[in-house]
Amino acid sequence: MLYEILKPLAVAVMRIAFRLEVHGREHVPATGPVLLACNHVSVLDPPLVGGASPRVLHFMAKEELFRVPLLGRFISALNAHPVRRDGSDSRALKTALRLLGEGRALLVFPEGTRGVEGRLGETRPGAGMLAVMSGATVVPVHIS
Repeated sequence: MLYEILKPLAVAVMRIAFRLEVHGREHVPATGPVLLACNHVSVLDPPLVGGASPRVLHFMAKEELFRVPLLGRFISALNAHPVRRDGSDSRALKTALRLLGEGRALLVFPEGTRGVEGRLGETRPGAGMLAVMSGATVVPVHIS
């Protein structure tokens, strides 16, 4: 619910402060499981993609964020789910597969961390595994 309340405000701020432009929204299916796979260049990427998406998004966030007082509860209320970035994380995989199985939209950052803008880093296997295991539609997303 907090997501739906804050999204219009966040989009307005992004359009004014960052001159947010969105291209290709029509490629995001209106229903059914969808995996948005995005490059990651800023801490603002989840709200930027969430604001640009025509659907409510869930997203995977590094588990360390959930240990920060208040921040963890806040991002959980905004549909964030923890993922351990060092090695495999069966709990995060199960959560992601459950969300996709429910027909939801999930944002992932295949590089697993922020990288340098204009250059894609090495990807981790999680996003590909989710795509194969879930059968979700995969929509590539690029932020510049």
